[in-house]
Order: sequence, then C-alpha cells, then structure tokens
Amino acid sequence: MEAAATTAGRRTAGRTPCVWRALAGWCIVAVALVLRPLGWRALDAPGIGVLPDTSPFHHLTGLPGPTCGLTRSFVNMAHGHLSDAFLAHFLGPAVFIAAVGLTGYYTYRALGGRRRLAVPARYPRALSGSRVVWAVVALFLASWAAKLYWGVY
Repeated sequence: MEAAATTAGRRTAGRTPCVWRALAGWCIVAVALVLRPLGWRALDAPGIGVLPDTSPFHHLTGLPGPTCGLTRSFVNMAHGHLSDAFLAHFLGPAVFIAAVGLTGYYTYRALGGRRRLAVPARYPRALSGSRVVWAVVALFLASWAAKLYWGVY
C-alpha cells in the first residue's frame, strides 16, 4: 500500500512546477489580451485608461531600460500588430512566441504529458544552460544599445 502511494507521489511531484509555470504563462497571455494597444507607445487598460510608465530606471535616468517595451510588445503581438510589436521592443515578438510555446509545453506537461524536450546529442555543449542565458543577455544588451543609438523610445 505504501509503495503505491510513494509511486503516485512521485508522479504528481514532478508535475507541480509545470502547473505553476503553465499558470504563470496563461496569466501573461490573458493580461496581454485584456490590455489594448494604442500604437507602440502606450497601452490602455479597460476602466483605467492609459497606463503610466512605471520603470524606476527610466524615471531616474530618462533612458529606457533593456526590457522597456516588452509589455507593449507582448500586447501588440497578442492583438496581431506585428510592426508595432517590433517598434515597442525588437526582441518582443520572439520572446512572446517563446513564452506562448513554453506555456503550451508546460500545460501539456501539467496535464500529464510525459515527453520532455530533448536536446540532440550533437548539441549538448552549445546549448548548455549558462551559454543560452549569456546569449539571451547579450541579445538584450545589443537590442538596448541599438534602441539608445537610434533613439527609438
């Protein structure tokens, strides 16, 4: 009897992080659908009006931060405005597509899907966790530098 309970516990314990990740992803997608884009510079919340800029970095320096514009980009992508999404943040559409894909994956896993994403054997070193993180950080910094250079904010 105890062995069956332990086995069942192992099966559900692995799903708990997937449930929380799926819920977080669905919350992000829902918020992106509820907000309305007003071009690429502003967002409108039903019943509230135009949302103010809340970035502490922007208020202190007058310059946008590396992630400024991602929310506007997500909302524009959720509403199908691809050009405005790119104008709000150059990496926003790619991050949105990755977020929606991961939300689908974690929903599948939370509902009992057993298959995990596997990295092909010939790519393990190139796709190691720390290298991917540093590559993403470098992309965000390069995008931020371009935004500052061209004054698109």
